[in-house]
Amino acid sequence: MGTYTFARVPVAYVKFTVAGTYHTSGVPVAGQFADTISLSAGTLLDGALRDQGWWTDTFLVGSTAEGTATGEGAAYGQPGSASGIHLDTTHATAAYVFPVSLVVDPQVGHDVTILFTLNTYEDFHWEDETQTGYKAGVFDVSYGAFEPVTQLGANSFSVTME
Repeated sequence: MGTYTFARVPVAYVKFTVAGTYHTSGVPVAGQFADTISLSAGTLLDGALRDQGWWTDTFLVGSTAEGTATGEGAAYGQPGSASGIHLDTTHATAAYVFPVSLVVDPQVGHDVTILFTLNTYEDFHWEDETQTGYKAGVFDVSYGAFEPVTQLGANSFSVTME
């Protein structure tokens, strides 16, 4: 009961697929990057416990996996600044933190469900670079390097009470 001015919604991991081009030996190959990043420590992903920052990336051409890379220490893109949402990874359990105006009336004599809905539609943005073969508006990746990710994660939210 009371008035709340911000919300903290725990998040274990993100999974997303991004269309892009992989550049290898001067040859651009169009496909999709299917990525998973563990945002919280002790996250169960595909039957294994993963540390915060663990990641995997599979490059797909059609439905064929052409290669997979896995590692630790993932760099996290933040949600868009206009969203008012911040991804806090300073604790073992990561969380989306955002402002709310939520009043829980002390006269309510029953349990209330509060639903936080975070929108992640078209939430992946990057900064185009001008390297040979890279195209504007295309997420370009070369072995061990990729264009800087400037936004990743929830880009808007809604709060409802039932």
